[in-house]
Amino acid sequence: QQYDIHGGAQDLIFPHHEAEIAQMESLSGKKPFVKYWLHSGFVTIEGRKMSKSLDNSITIGDLLKNYSAQALRFMIISSHYRSPIDYSEDLIKQSAAATQRIAEFINKLKIIKGNVEDENQIEDSIARTKERITVAMDDDFNTPVALAELFIFIGKINSLIAENNLGENHANKVTEFIKNIDGFLGIVSESETILQNISELVEQREKLRQEKNFDDADKLREQISSLGYSIDDTPYGPLIKKIQ
Repeated sequence: QQYDIHGGAQDLIFPHHEAEIAQMESLSGKKPFVKYWLHSGFVTIEGRKMSKSLDNSITIGDLLKNYSAQALRFMIISSHYRSPIDYSEDLIKQSAAATQRIAEFINKLKIIKGNVEDENQIEDSIARTKERITVAMDDDFNTPVALAELFIFIGKINSLIAENNLGENHANKVTEFIKNIDGFLGIVSESETILQNISELVEQREKLRQEKNFDDADKLREQISSLGYSIDDTPYGPLIKKIQ
C-alpha cells in the first residue's frame, strides 16, 4: 500500500505515476503512496535516442561480452541518476579504465609490509572521505560527487605509497574502507592479471606522454601491441586489455 522508494524514467511521471498515486491512495486511504520518487534520465547513443527503429540499441548482455559488470555500473553512476547518459564506446572504455585503476590500487595495498611512524593522517583522511561521500549520497544520491571524492582519496594514498609512507596496518584499513564504500557503489572488480613487464612498459609510456615525447610513446605502444596488449588512453589513465 505504501513504498519508501519508487523508480522509473522521467517520461512515466505523467500519466503513469500520477495515476498510480491517485489509484493507490484512493484504495488504501493512506498517504503518501511513495515517500521518494527517483525518476531517471534517458540513455542516448552518441546523441541519438536509443530505439529499435533506429537499430542502435545496445543490451546489457552485449556490453558484458567485452566489459565487466563493474565497468557498466561505473558508467551509469558516473552521471547523476536524473541526468541523461549519452553512451559511446569512449565512455565505457573510460569506465573500464576507472574500475581497473581501483582494482590495481587494492592489489597494491595487499603487498605493503611493515609500518611507519606517523599514520594518524590516514585515519583522518578516511574519516573525512567517508563524511564527504555520505554528504554526497544524502544529496539526492549524488554518485558523481561520491566517485570524485573516492578518486581524490585514492590519489592521496597513492602518493603516500610512492613515498614509502604507508604501513601495512593502515593499508588494511584503507582496503576495508574501499570495500565498505563498494558495498553500495559496486564498482570494485578483480583486476585482470597483467604481466609485470607489460605494466612497466605502460608506466614508461605514460611518463613519456606526460613529457610530451609522443614519438617514443608511440613506439612503446607498438611494442606493447606486439606483446599482445592494447592500450586506450582515457581521463582515468590507460585501459590495458589483452588482445583476444
